[in-house]
Amino acid sequence: MKFFLLIILIFIFQSCTDDINEFIKHKKVMDELFGPCEWKYVGKDSQIDNPAITITPPNSEEYVLWNQNCTKN
Repeated sequence: MKFFLLIILIFIFQSCTDDINEFIKHKKVMDELFGPCEWKYVGKDSQIDNPAITITPPNSEEYVLWNQNCTKN
């Protein structure tokens, strides 16, 4: 049972790795160019202008809950 659970966790982590790596790279660039940056809770925001980790529930459109706000625009 533990082996099966481990396989599932590895599969889930591997399937998300590319999106998370792209998100982290973009966050670092934004911090260097426009930082310091912070995260603000916005609720359900379906207008996604910048790379973000999106939530896509079944039978619905993707959205984000947090937006990055930087001090230098």
